[in-house]
Amino acid sequence: MSLRRKEKHKYQEPIIMGIIALMLMVILIVHLEKKRDRSIFRYGMLSEISLDIHHTRNPDIATIYRHIIEPLYVMDDAGQIIPWLTEDLPKISADGRRYHFQLRPNISFHDGTQVSSYDVEFVFTRMFHPKYPSINYELFEAIEGAREMLRGEVNYLSGFKVIDDLNFIIELDYPFALFLSYLTMPHAGIYARQAYLQEPPAWGEEILVGSGPYRVAWADKGDRVALTRFNEYHGDVAVTKQLVFSFYPNVEAIFHAYKQEEIDMMQLPFSYYRKHFREMEFSHLAFVHRVGYTNILFNQDHSPVNNLLIRQAIAHAVDRDRLNQRIYAGLARPVYHFLPDEIVINKNSDPLLPSHDVVRARELVKQAGYPNGVRIVVQYSEEVMDRELWFELADQLKRANIHLVLLQQHPILWRKELSDGQVSMVIGRWIPNIPRLDALLYGVLSSKLNHKWSMNYQNDQVDHWLHEARYTESIRTRESIYRQVEQTAIAKDLALLPILSVPHIFLIQPHISYRPDTHIHLDLTGDLHGNRTEMI
Repeated sequence: MSLRRKEKHKYQEPIIMGIIALMLMVILIVHLEKKRDRSIFRYGMLSEISLDIHHTRNPDIATIYRHIIEPLYVMDDAGQIIPWLTEDLPKISADGRRYHFQLRPNISFHDGTQVSSYDVEFVFTRMFHPKYPSINYELFEAIEGAREMLRGEVNYLSGFKVIDDLNFIIELDYPFALFLSYLTMPHAGIYARQAYLQEPPAWGEEILVGSGPYRVAWADKGDRVALTRFNEYHGDVAVTKQLVFSFYPNVEAIFHAYKQEEIDMMQLPFSYYRKHFREMEFSHLAFVHRVGYTNILFNQDHSPVNNLLIRQAIAHAVDRDRLNQRIYAGLARPVYHFLPDEIVINKNSDPLLPSHDVVRARELVKQAGYPNGVRIVVQYSEEVMDRELWFELADQLKRANIHLVLLQQHPILWRKELSDGQVSMVIGRWIPNIPRLDALLYGVLSSKLNHKWSMNYQNDQVDHWLHEARYTESIRTRESIYRQVEQTAIAKDLALLPILSVPHIFLIQPHISYRPDTHIHLDLTGDLHGNRTEMI
């Protein structure tokens, strides 16, 4: 080899080695980047005042909550109730009113304290605080003494009796066959009493202490909350190391964050999807039909919708197929009944409600005493994505000589008028927390509760049936009772008008393998990034 070649080779070797080292470094960086990405899942949602499920009906907040705080029991996909924080199913007295529970020993909250009967007692007692009751208190008002607490007559829950750290008894005012099912809801989640009492104002904003698969790592009030995997969890340890939930003032801000890849997943309001779908990759979209429909609710105390003939006219005037095409791009499903097929045993394919018939609608308006047409003032919230739906409904109804005057209101004012029973018509959507018809029907049609939706519907027979169903052990018998409720309250009285089953839309980044199912709450404890067996 010549001297020149030797000299050239002498310089080539370190260059080649440097290139190899650089390539290895790039591979390592890519590997670490993938590993870092796979250890964190980021979800974007609208801002909320609290993470405490007892003060909000936001299903996104319930998703966060249920990863931190767990109920005594869980319900599997087949509807079976599984003991979770308890040793077994409770011992129930012969009259169906007394439940004896035994907690599993050595289950720890995130702060290291043990789950005890006193924590369970505190959770249920706090629900019925007379000044600050849980917004979902009606789920558990069958507990003895609940009504007395709500009225401020006593400051303790007489139906709850602590035996010792692991044993307690709950007594009901009446046999409630679905009580155990209700204990699987996130609203019945058990949290650490001492953690709450140490700093009540921070509860739900910066502090939430439960026994779930994730614990709160840090929280920026109103901005973000990060949950870290709880490695001392009593069940299967979660796969993803950290869940980060970011809050945004509006959908545009969430969508921008998604496009910038600052978040991995978001739920997309249909109106926003319809307006911006050309900016979205179809492979990023997931469409999920969940149990429960979109309905028009009527205020039985407000003229003219308190007139059955006017409600019947509206039922004939609504064109579900047109609504589906113009508002939901053909992705929704028109419905003519209220009980969801997904959770009934005996399916009924016969329409319960009238189909589109403008001529008949106009006749009914005249029969109701409005020969020149009828005018209905409708308030709606600017934060609820119902504006386009209301405008389309207004266009349809005017052909039947029903004229809607649409008033947009500030969310706070609208919510107050809604809960005060002052909104004439409401677009309502219900997704039950558990696949049980009672969870769908009772809060909507019971005269004790539907005023908060501005329905003010009262039918003594319907109330009797709803209460009777709660006594009934047989699922089939309960369903037959609910069919009677549907026939009377929906088909005959038109307390509300089911119109569409609208899919929920999610945007999900391509590197995320997780897809939501028909359940109302997301389960983020599994492998969200793909089929991996190793723990990060």
